[in-house]
Amino acid sequence: MLFLAVTLGFFVENWREHYIERKKEKEYIHSMLSDLSADTANFHRKISKVNDAVRQLDTLIRLLNKSSGDSTQQQRLYYLARISSRIIEFFYINNTTYEQMKSSGNLRILKNYEIARGIANYYNNVHYMNIQNDILVNRQTVLIEAIKKVFNQAVFQEMLDIHSTATSYPRGNPLLITEDKYLKNELVGSIHYFSTVGSVNANNALAVGEQADRLISFLKNEYHLK
Repeated sequence: MLFLAVTLGFFVENWREHYIERKKEKEYIHSMLSDLSADTANFHRKISKVNDAVRQLDTLIRLLNKSSGDSTQQQRLYYLARISSRIIEFFYINNTTYEQMKSSGNLRILKNYEIARGIANYYNNVHYMNIQNDILVNRQTVLIEAIKKVFNQAVFQEMLDIHSTATSYPRGNPLLITEDKYLKNELVGSIHYFSTVGSVNANNALAVGEQADRLISFLKNEYHLK
């Protein structure tokens, strides 16, 4: 009888631990699905903004390749130059739940290998996105330095609202501080490479977003969630 009681107690305790782990696993999956949904929404929003930004940068290049024009052209030229370095969005993955599971050792409670592999493959994109963001920051810095060689910074100061940090169109017909073709070519090149990195990042985010959509469907199916 004693042996039977001990054995029964062992099985009950094992069942209880299994139940607690399965409950905890589902809670983590619910939280991760929320993270993934936020990622896909964020990617779609930012990709749209990057595509708009790339079109604006193309316009800036075209205006720089024209001779100085009327006040409308020059005002637009200055406005696009001033906002150019900050209109490309950075992409990030929300890995809060995944990092919580890693740090607490709870990745082990995932019920099978395919689930663990699918989740790990998605969150491995964090490292690549961080590298791409670093490249974008580098191109952004180069662009700012090139802009300073061609545009009158005092005009930029007048365009800035120091309270809201909003940028408005300049007044009058502001001219460039130089028409040097080499400096302007350097600036066009800086805009081109900055824009290209932004486009690469947006294309990568589109692929990662599609991966997130597939992972959401997979997890919902595996855990019988709506």
